[in-house]
Amino acid sequence: MRATSASLPWLSTWILLSLLALLLGGCASNSGRALERARDFGLDSALVQGEPYRHRVFVHDPAPGRAGMQRTLRVYLHGDGVPWLHTRSVASDPTPSEPLVMALMRRDPELSVLLGRPCYFGLSRDPPCEPHAWTHGRYSAVVVHSMLTALAGLLADGLVPAPDGIEYVGYSGGGALAVLMAARTPGFADRLPPLRRVVTLAANLDTERWTDWHGVSALSGSLNPADVLPLAEGIVAIHYAGERDRIVPPALAWPARPGNGRGREETSGQSPLRVLPGFDHECCWVQRWPELLRAAPR
Repeated sequence: MRATSASLPWLSTWILLSLLALLLGGCASNSGRALERARDFGLDSALVQGEPYRHRVFVHDPAPGRAGMQRTLRVYLHGDGVPWLHTRSVASDPTPSEPLVMALMRRDPELSVLLGRPCYFGLSRDPPCEPHAWTHGRYSAVVVHSMLTALAGLLADGLVPAPDGIEYVGYSGGGALAVLMAARTPGFADRLPPLRRVVTLAANLDTERWTDWHGVSALSGSLNPADVLPLAEGIVAIHYAGERDRIVPPALAWPARPGNGRGREETSGQSPLRVLPGFDHECCWVQRWPELLRAAPR
């Protein structure tokens, strides 16, 4: 997950890189590798329409025989992937080549989906995609709205059994989106079941402090999760951070001054942040995921 220290003429660079990607079609792309990994994991894939973007989703149902029972649907949100090739060149395909959340979902014993972000997983040239959607605007109101409408469409289309509730699990930048989506989910009460829980892993939940800490340009087109934390009462939230994480240090995995808290965090007597010894940004989330999932409050 990276930002950039310059916002130079990235559009022409992106167009050039897109043309090169077409010319070098024989080379495996990040999206190609990610889709291959999904097939290896036995995940079903589909495209769903959000507003305004299309989204690729992956479905994991380890107990299809329970299709007649109402279950909570766990919605996984992946990280930022590769928005920039380096500090001055935007990537033509931001998809993470090895999406860690796929491995997390594979170890989940419950019904779950990976809800792809706009323009990821082979959709970077899909209208209305352009680089702003995965660079400075990666957490924008438009992106959040499209994610929620895509999730509603997924349920309306019957791609998974109708759940009685939903949970969001977000890794890295996906955690930022999980919080932003959670804050707006009540506005979709007629299209989505109740949101029960939000779990974030190594997530940058104060993007202003995160970009300052890395010395990179602000995400000027994005919302800041810090402005909506803590979440509304009734939504259980737990935020895990790795003690050795240098991409999202624990100090940045929870806002110094939550914008929506009004003192609620202090009066609750317990912070929702859990710092895990020995963990960094990649280790050891997959190995310990079943244990962390069981330990997360409901």
